[in-house]
Amino acid sequence: MGLFAARNDTAIRTKSRELHFVLDTCDMMSHIYMKRYSISAAARLLGVHRATLHRWIGERVVPEPIAEEIAGSRLRYWTEDGLTKLKKYKADHYRKKPRKKKK
Repeated sequence: MGLFAARNDTAIRTKSRELHFVLDTCDMMSHIYMKRYSISAAARLLGVHRATLHRWIGERVVPEPIAEEIAGSRLRYWTEDGLTKLKKYKADHYRKKPRKKKK
């Protein structure tokens, strides 16, 4: 009735049965190695102002960035997947110059 590990397999023994869990270290650690883009970095890559991204997030037209709290600071970022969605939204809906208003 103990816990033991062998290679990448972890087994938990109970009285009558044994459960096996295969832990794939690549899958577990993949989130650490993902490229992360802050709001400022994403704005720079997209060629828009940070305020524009904040407005899009507030209007819920783009996915919200992932929020993590690390050492008391709240960090928000997008992964490659989120950045792709931002680029698609910008290509479909964003105009660099506003329309001239009729007088």
